[in-house]
Amino acid sequence: MATPIWMLELGRTGWRLHASRVEDHALIASAKFAERDLVAQAEPIEAALVADGYRGEAIVLALESDWCLAATLPIDRPSDLRDRQSMLYRLEEWIPWGTEDFVADFLAVNGKALAVAVPCEPLAAFIGKLAERAIHVQTILPVALLGALEHSQRGDWPTHHTIAFQRNAWIDLLSIEGATPTSWCCLPASGAAIRLELDRLAIDRGAPIRLVSYELDASVSDELRRSPSVQIVTDPPTAEIHLTDLALSAAMKLLEGRIEAPLELKQGPFGRNRGNVALRRYAVALQAAVAILVLSAIAALVYRGHAASRQAELIAARQVDVFQSVFPNSKVPIGVATRLRSELAKLKGLHGDDSTLPNSVSAITVLEGLLKSMPADKRFRFLEIRIEEGRLYLDGETRVHSDAEAIALRLRAEGFEVSSPKTQRLDDQRVSLRITATLPSAVKLAMRKSP
Repeated sequence: MATPIWMLELGRTGWRLHASRVEDHALIASAKFAERDLVAQAEPIEAALVADGYRGEAIVLALESDWCLAATLPIDRPSDLRDRQSMLYRLEEWIPWGTEDFVADFLAVNGKALAVAVPCEPLAAFIGKLAERAIHVQTILPVALLGALEHSQRGDWPTHHTIAFQRNAWIDLLSIEGATPTSWCCLPASGAAIRLELDRLAIDRGAPIRLVSYELDASVSDELRRSPSVQIVTDPPTAEIHLTDLALSAAMKLLEGRIEAPLELKQGPFGRNRGNVALRRYAVALQAAVAILVLSAIAALVYRGHAASRQAELIAARQVDVFQSVFPNSKVPIGVATRLRSELAKLKGLHGDDSTLPNSVSAITVLEGLLKSMPADKRFRFLEIRIEEGRLYLDGETRVHSDAEAIALRLRAEGFEVSSPKTQRLDDQRVSLRITATLPSAVKLAMRKSP
């Protein structure tokens, strides 16, 4: 069975622990308490979680409206929210707490910022006690905002509308633009009080308020239907959905990473939000993959280092063999490579700084190749035959131009590298010829003739 998602719904005088699984949502524990005993509630909450299979997973702390104060502040641009301290000072003018006594966050839309504040104490001590018992609160949000977040995921609502959530003797009113709350207030569940607030909102907007209600009492609904400032757009099935069910669905999506919280109260004295828990398993897998990659790289480097060390030993042994073959009567020095480089420098001093010694070709070999290549069916004479380091220079006469080319072809057949002959008509009977050819070294010649 999949691990459930837990949501702790906390009021000033009671808590309710909910678990959301794939197959259902369930209330697994609840308790009433005096506000002064809030911190002591960590123990029964831990017991209820452990009994339901809790193993240190993240939970959502959903605060009931009696913990929260809200205000809508005008802002010039969304970047104003970056200066949080200034925003906190501005909010301080609207609520009866000093900036050091509350935690707040802001949600901006269309030149306004919805500010939500909750008192630091006793909530900070309570959250700290939960942390001591290894209960990780991932995110802190009001129940009403969780409900509004899930409400926006369901249905195609008007761009501007108001949500009404009734919880016992209280009703939460949230104005929505697009999918974002812009104002929030909590009022007694009185038709007259709600109608008065909606009339005020209608005057501010200059248009009737489109209302989506959840679980309103019949008397409140009847009062609102008589108001010309209100247009109720709730379908009957929607009116029967409980706020807790909406909030629990939103909590599940938040922890699974399918949606993002509109604002976050897990900050300051309440601790820091540790990021998206839904990605934690993937982060662990990534860390494991990185560790495996690092270990593999280390193993590869160790192996290559060992192979390089072995290769160095073989090279050193080969250097010793070379030294002993070249200097059989000398003792092998400690720095064999240095001694060999010194001897090589001496050889370069004798033969030049060429990296390879020239491959000499015997003049007899060149002459033999020339004689073999002479055509027996042609008449010609050579005035000069010159052989230098495998190079052959011919200067002579023949009858026609094609005879010179025939001689070049025969030389090529004997392995010479022959450039195009140079010929010139001397008279009706003679054509001068000049042929330059090179006989490669024996090694190159053997490589060329090999199949």
